[in-house]
Amino acid sequence: MTRFINQVIRVLQLDPLVYSEIDRDRSPLIQALILAGLSSIGSGVGNSAGYPGRIFYLSSATFGAWTIWAILIYVLGTKIFPEAETKTDMLSILRVTGFAATPGLIKLLAYLPAFSGIILFGATIWILGGTVVATKQVLHYHSMPRAIGITLLSWICYQLILFQL
Repeated sequence: MTRFINQVIRVLQLDPLVYSEIDRDRSPLIQALILAGLSSIGSGVGNSAGYPGRIFYLSSATFGAWTIWAILIYVLGTKIFPEAETKTDMLSILRVTGFAATPGLIKLLAYLPAFSGIILFGATIWILGGTVVATKQVLHYHSMPRAIGITLLSWICYQLILFQL
């Protein structure tokens, strides 16, 4: 448990080495899925605009869209835009992107209308930053612009999916 908490803290600090550790260690998949799920719940609560009946739907949609986002990162990063050293699998992508979703927990506070805009925006930027770092590490990229491009392209698709739901 101490290792997990340490990893979560390092993820929140955008420490690139923690993503390399998560990539190499096959065991934290359940933890990553729990973090992505909790982040999705945070997003569902924060985006519900005070309508509790929307929380389950929004949380489920966010988790489904996160899954598609991870798949897009995998396909774009390993099949379409790989570097010579790029070798990873879908489970590694799920682990690192699940951990990268951790800042989404703060979206719970967006339920308070006075702060919702800044909280949702800040958490989204934080998640994007973490996902860029995670993408660079898990795909073994030397190029940060490539990791940014993969993350943003897949994130735009993720947003389009969310807007359709």
